[in-house]
Amino acid sequence: MRYTVVFCCSLFLSGCATIFTGYESEVAIRNLPDSVQVFTEEGIELPSSYSRNVRRANRISPSEVDYTTVVDSTYRSIHLRSNRDYVLVFKSPHSVYRYAAYAKLSGWWFALDLVCGGIPCFIDAITGNWNYYDAIWFTNLHHYH
Repeated sequence: MRYTVVFCCSLFLSGCATIFTGYESEVAIRNLPDSVQVFTEEGIELPSSYSRNVRRANRISPSEVDYTTVVDSTYRSIHLRSNRDYVLVFKSPHSVYRYAAYAKLSGWWFALDLVCGGIPCFIDAITGNWNYYDAIWFTNLHHYH
């Protein structure tokens, strides 16, 4: 009973996005060659890691499930603090590309914060934890001169 009270108080006194997602957002970068490094505009290198979109459990019939794994795509991802906008610099051996990553408000976290009493809205708004970034397609970036 005590843990339930503590959990409910923490849910109502801190933001839902803060509890469930934390302070960083994963940003997918599609079609990024291995030779390209990612930096912030200030020159800080952002390490990237490989991630995969995986689908599982294809339903054959209402009572039968096929648990084969299908890999939709492989991409590299970086982690950005979700409370601000970034200008990312992609450096390859032959060229430099720039991309402006703008934090966008996730309506689902806002709605959940309202359901939890409204106070979590202020916490998630101040920390920016309810924001997210769109995926970046490296093939759509323009060469920076």
